[in-house]
Amino acid sequence: MIEASKANPGQIKFGISTGGGVYIAATIMSKEYGAEFNIVDAGDASSRLTSILGGHIDASIVPYSGIKEYIENGDVKVLSTLLEEKPDLIQDIPTAKEQGYDNLILNTMYACLAPEGTNEAVIQKLNEAMQNVAQNNTEYDEEVKKYNYQNPYVLGVEESKQELKTQTDLFMKYADDLQ
Repeated sequence: MIEASKANPGQIKFGISTGGGVYIAATIMSKEYGAEFNIVDAGDASSRLTSILGGHIDASIVPYSGIKEYIENGDVKVLSTLLEEKPDLIQDIPTAKEQGYDNLILNTMYACLAPEGTNEAVIQKLNEAMQNVAQNNTEYDEEVKKYNYQNPYVLGVEESKQELKTQTDLFMKYADDLQ
């Protein structure tokens, strides 16, 4: 897709959600790999999927859980995942990194946040409760596998802070390129 965009500058309509991870990914593809997309704000993931299916955009990034059936019936083609490592239960889709795009990594993270100044004991207790659910609740385990196609896990507090910092640093690296 990146090579096709270079061969046909501005012809591939790449749907983004302005300010989000998909926008950062499009910026990385442009800045790091020379992609020349026609960037189109196509809304949230479900709107971008609808735009792809309707032929209004040519490409985008959407969560696997929202497109699995469209992949299976041939309506869309998956080129890669932008996660650094493949999800546990989706081993047949290559990562962008495996395809030579080492800088095209967006590790999606859902975080439970608390206001600044929250008592550290409360934060630790909440994290322990989440760890317990992720590790010891069969119903939760099955739901995560069903919707996220991976085994559930919860990062510790410090690991979460580090991953949030990593993602913030990535976004800030391209802040001047976002228009």
